[in-house]
Amino acid sequence: MEKPKYITALPVFDELRGERVLLRPYRLDDTDTVYAAIEASRDQVRPWMPWADQSKEELRAWLIHCITCWMLREVLTVGIWEQSSGRYLGGSG
Repeated sequence: MEKPKYITALPVFDELRGERVLLRPYRLDDTDTVYAAIEASRDQVRPWMPWADQSKEELRAWLIHCITCWMLREVLTVGIWEQSSGRYLGGSG
């Protein structure tokens, strides 16, 4: 089999909508929303999540990493939002 001349990205969804939630890749403009959610639950998640004390700049760098990995189809990390309110609920990858 001949190797393709140009490598293209595998097709994936832009977003997935359920009755109550929306899953989509992260965007840079999610920084403030995601950071606020981390701030609100920092004390509760700190024992299990090593990233709990990251700064907003570190979170932004992580989001850039997630966006890059999505574009390269290396890791497909998504954020989860509540449909009715747009509230950030968490992530999966």
